[in-house]
Amino acid sequence: MEVTHVYGPGQRTEPYRKAIPNFIVRALRGEALEVYGSGQKYMDCLYVEDCAKALRLAAESPKVNGKVFQVESGEKIKVVDLALKIISLTNSKSILRSSLPMRHGEPDEDDSSANVNSAEFSRSFDWSLNEGLLKAIEWYSKHL
Repeated sequence: MEVTHVYGPGQRTEPYRKAIPNFIVRALRGEALEVYGSGQKYMDCLYVEDCAKALRLAAESPKVNGKVFQVESGEKIKVVDLALKIISLTNSKSILRSSLPMRHGEPDEDDSSANVNSAEFSRSFDWSLNEGLLKAIEWYSKHL
């Protein structure tokens, strides 16, 4: 299964407990990062400024005109690898607590992903995963 996650500075950690802000906050605090399921599910992580850019371009494009579309960064990463990357980028001594039972209401890891029909503007992003994570880490480190 693959899911697109929009992330960036200021994203709330509660009540939904999204992976990126929670991994960052826990890593900065030196707490264990909790990975539900096997951690082998792929995520597509889209920095908030790139999401805003894609929405603006979509609003201006006659090709979109009322159509449903999904925007992806094209940079896919396994949940467990994302957690390890955040530990590394924060220079944290955090450990992983992996293979935890999936939380109530979350899809099973073997659910198939949606058919994605990305428009041409979804390929012109400015932020790599590392750059976006570092920007978010900087913000959270100042606001904990």
